[in-house]
Amino acid sequence: MAFSICLLLPYESYKIQAASVVRVAARPNSQFQLDLAGPKTGMAQARYSLQGTIAAYDSDAESLTFSSLAAMRTHQAIPGRSMFRTAATIYAGEYAVLGVAGGEPLFVVLRLKPVKAGRPKASRERKSN
Repeated sequence: MAFSICLLLPYESYKIQAASVVRVAARPNSQFQLDLAGPKTGMAQARYSLQGTIAAYDSDAESLTFSSLAAMRTHQAIPGRSMFRTAATIYAGEYAVLGVAGGEPLFVVLRLKPVKAGRPKASRERKSN
């Protein structure tokens, strides 16, 4: 993934700062927040927050639309800094890369993997004597 991003935006290098798997219910207007800790550098440690609001899930197209996605970075004594806010639609099996380039580049890679809800197991049949 880092190699592919480098082809689009040529920086010296890219490093994964944090990673997570998140399971969210795809109900309209449902919100989520993901808090991640980056690697420690000396005594300091960056913290990242990704917040989102789901607009819709299309099961036929296997797409998830966010009406809002926002990323924030906090570093020790420096208060939280909003890195970006956007809306997006992501599709199953594809990677969506959202972020900002510049002095403090930050990219969030999203991948949608729909999980079908299982049906409740049928109750056990009664034994007949």
